[in-house]
Amino acid sequence: MRGQLLLKIAVDAEHNRQVLAGGALTVGGAGLADTVHRKGLLTGKETLWHATGRGNVKGIKEQGLKGSKAGKGTFTAEAVVGVNPKSLENKTYLARKRNIALNVGLVRRLHGYDKDGTRIIKAKVPLGVLKEVSNPELDDMPYGKAHSRKMTNMIGPEGTATFEGSVPSKYIVGGKGFKRTRPREIVDFARKHPGKFGKGIAGLAGSAVLAGAGIKLMKGRKEDSK
Repeated sequence: MRGQLLLKIAVDAEHNRQVLAGGALTVGGAGLADTVHRKGLLTGKETLWHATGRGNVKGIKEQGLKGSKAGKGTFTAEAVVGVNPKSLENKTYLARKRNIALNVGLVRRLHGYDKDGTRIIKAKVPLGVLKEVSNPELDDMPYGKAHSRKMTNMIGPEGTATFEGSVPSKYIVGGKGFKRTRPREIVDFARKHPGKFGKGIAGLAGSAVLAGAGIKLMKGRKEDSK
């Protein structure tokens, strides 16, 4: 019974997250719930962002994000100095926070890219499905250890997910084959990954999302008992 109750709360919390965060939550509660949702601790899908040129959006939604070529004349090669180009090849970079992607977009424009405008692509990537690797931008730079904490937070694993290879379009919001998370997926994730799911529930414990979902659940039970 307790397990079923937690699953019901999680499903309700995910379903009502955007509505509750729209104004019914306190600032602290909204931030906590947003972090749990962004990390995918209830759904098993991490929310990530990627900055790209406006003209690339259609192709990305149809074919996904392709691993970087990092050859001469590419943004990756020009923006990263002092790194072995080979180590940058076939990597895909997605920000763990939207503001980090916005900063990358700014750097792209400073390097003369995205003259038609920069767009932020949103992705929902299942945890553990794609091969995440360390970011060579940090690993190979001769001054890597001297990076400021702010820079490390941005392009290190805390701020950027670096994947080997491409990100399929089915993980891009609005992309070909993309499907929104269904309640059944939340239940399956909770059963397969009870540790991560437990962290998600614990994270919601201090937010109004959990309270709101719990209240809705209790109201439903009361109605059922009539």
